[in-house]
Amino acid sequence: MTDSSLTDSSLTDTSGLADIPRASGTSNTGRPGYHAQSVPIAAEPLVLAATLARAATGPVVVYERGGEWLCGFGALAEIAVYADSVRTRTRADGQWRTQPTGQAPLRQVRAFLDALGVAGWRAYGWAGFELVHLLHGLPSPAPDRPVLHLVVPDREIRMAAGVATVRAADPADLPALVAAVSGAGAAAPTSTRPPPTGPPPTSSTAPTTTAGRSRRRWPTSPPAACAR
Repeated sequence: MTDSSLTDSSLTDTSGLADIPRASGTSNTGRPGYHAQSVPIAAEPLVLAATLARAATGPVVVYERGGEWLCGFGALAEIAVYADSVRTRTRADGQWRTQPTGQAPLRQVRAFLDALGVAGWRAYGWAGFELVHLLHGLPSPAPDRPVLHLVVPDREIRMAAGVATVRAADPADLPALVAAVSGAGAAAPTSTRPPPTGPPPTSSTAPTTTAGRSRRRWPTSPPAACAR
């Protein structure tokens, strides 16, 4: 059975700077959203993105498309799909939770992301070729490895020529983001909240996107037992 409820455009970032939510942290839906601020920059976006990524100590994603660069830091939410389980965690509790993989795993992914209660999120990550086996009901050649791994950053910096737009789920994180880009990326922005404990699932497959280029860096150890 092929699950087409979650399209490629839902898995990767294909929007422009104009899509940044309003700075008030609310959306047209009334749900809490990201808080945003525009900052002038003198550094080249590529150089700044590389510097920020190198200085990061936690999960980081770097994405480029059409001359725009994005750095995402931390994890507001994370999801990994295996042949027999879907594992999720959020920043709110930091614990991995698991449920059996159903006949429509991408709908399970969609349901988890929709339940975050935060407007304007963007999910980044990769899908392995083994996902095709899962979507068509075929045995997985690597049942102990995830076939899909996504993260929703809690802090983002989007950079184009002369301007950076920073945004954060927690408004207390905005000053660090502004300082990072204003100081030409001397240090990666840190969050006011501690990161979730425990590493994400093993990921040995290269990331995939529908457009542009992406880079990711994740720890490589699998999580401990995931339970509700």
